[in-house]
Amino acid sequence: IKISSTRLNHFAYIGCYVILIGTLLYTTMETFNINQKAKDVLCNTFPWTLIIGLTLVFGTVLVKAWRLYHIIHSALHHRKSSRIAVRDRSLIIVIVILVSLSAVLCLVWTLYDPLVRNTDTALTPEGDDLVLVMKESCTCTYEVVWIVVGIVYEAILILCTVICAFSTRNISIKELQSKGTILMAYFLTLASIAGGTIYYITKTMEAETDVP
Repeated sequence: IKISSTRLNHFAYIGCYVILIGTLLYTTMETFNINQKAKDVLCNTFPWTLIIGLTLVFGTVLVKAWRLYHIIHSALHHRKSSRIAVRDRSLIIVIVILVSLSAVLCLVWTLYDPLVRNTDTALTPEGDDLVLVMKESCTCTYEVVWIVVGIVYEAILILCTVICAFSTRNISIKELQSKGTILMAYFLTLASIAGGTIYYITKTMEAETDVP
């Protein structure tokens, strides 16, 4: 059984492409003057692409790290590792389940409390003149709750990945080494923390673009 797998890597690549597509759609919404209905659709599309894309990436790294941990753990306890559990087909099923849970979260969010593109206007003094400032944002009634649920779900995947990666960091057997998976787990953790921090600071400072 190979530790690395091209078939599993494809899921991570797809996740990256999904996130990229979501980012492009979000940029389109923020940059171009499109109608309100299209903006409402894009508001709800972005969480789908972000959450599902991240789940594909984190889920792939998680199952690869778990497979390595399972093989090493079984060897240390002089037990035979389950060939069925560590096969690509079994791990792909796990990834599909994780993505399905993400899709259910997004579906409930969209149906129960959809995001709507709102425009807030305010008069701001600028010298001797008053400037009409318009700020657009995607909002819903329980926006914070949905975001927290999504963050917690992805954080659980990252935490499990880090635990598996940390548990297999000192492997001396060359054939069982998978430094790429371990480094990817650490990199995704740092990137997620940095990205979450930047997002929080941006939201706190209300760093929206003003359109006079």
